[in-house]
Amino acid sequence: MRYLHESIWEQIYNEHFNSPEFEGIKNKAGLNRFVLSVKPWVEKTGSIGIVAKAGYPFSIVNC
Repeated sequence: MRYLHESIWEQIYNEHFNSPEFEGIKNKAGLNRFVLSVKPWVEKTGSIGIVAKAGYPFSIVNC
C-alpha cells in the first residue's frame, strides 16, 4: 500500500491530516483480511496528496 508511505508527506504538508486515524489503519494493514481503497483512505485521514475520482481506469480515443 503505497499510500501508507504517503503519510510522511501528509504529516509535513497537510495540517488537517488525521494522524490518529492513520495509526489505526497502519496497525490493521498487516492483517490478511484488511482492505482499503483510496476513497476511504482520503475520507478517513483527510489526505490531500491522493485524489480519488470515479470512472474508468483508461479512456478510449477514436482516431
